[in-house]
Formats: sequence, structure tokens, C-alpha cells
Amino acid sequence: MDVLMPVTKDRVEDVVKLFAQAWWTKNRSAEDVADILNESDLTAGIVDGDQLVAFVRALTDWRFKAVVMDLIVDDSYRNIGLGRRLCEVLLKDPRVAAIEDVELYCHSDLVGYYAAMGFVQPPETQFMRRSNSTS
Repeated sequence: MDVLMPVTKDRVEDVVKLFAQAWWTKNRSAEDVADILNESDLTAGIVDGDQLVAFVRALTDWRFKAVVMDLIVDDSYRNIGLGRRLCEVLLKDPRVAAIEDVELYCHSDLVGYYAAMGFVQPPETQFMRRSNSTS
């Protein structure tokens, strides 16, 4: 399996298929995904042959903050370390490694997973959201 950086718009349908497997991304259209691939600062994936089996993206100012988003591994490829591998590739990218704070938010059952990669809950910090979403 090979790492693919960046994941470009020619992989829209592959990303849509991955997104269909996650509760927070399952309703994203191909048009939405094309926009995401075009506008995200950094994207990466893992391919098995020609199939995209894992995906991650990040938004960043390239100096102080980066936010890791949408780390998704195909259901049939889970629990073999691909999510960790993809996250490590992203974090070791020299452009990302130079950023002061790399952040993400996750469901509570994944806190230990991300803690094993060095992510911690900063003291006195709360996640807040203002949403235009209807879901």
C-alpha cells in the first residue's frame, strides 16, 4: 500500500465512498467533496492498488495552527494501522512539523487512539461550535 499526497479531484468518487462510511461525512455530495479536495490545505490518502482505502485532510495557516479533519479508513481495512500511518505521514510532513499546534477533535471513544499519537486535551480548553447545519 502506498501513500498518496495530495489526494486530488480525480479521486472524488473514492473519497465519497469513504465518506459514506462515517456518520459525520456520509451525506456529503460529490460536489461537496470536490470542493473539499480543492480547498483543503493538505490532503493525503493510502491506496491499495488503485483503491483509496484511507483519507485525511488538514486546514492550516502554516505557522501557528493546523486542524486535522476527516481521518477515515475503509471499513474492510480497519485495525491494521492505516489510520495511524496516515496521521503520522501528515504530522511528519516538514510543513506540518513546523506548525506550533496541530489540533483535531474526535468522538470520545477515539481519545485514547489519538492520545497514543501525542494528542492531548489542553487544560482549560473547551470545543465550541456555531453551526449552520441542519443535521
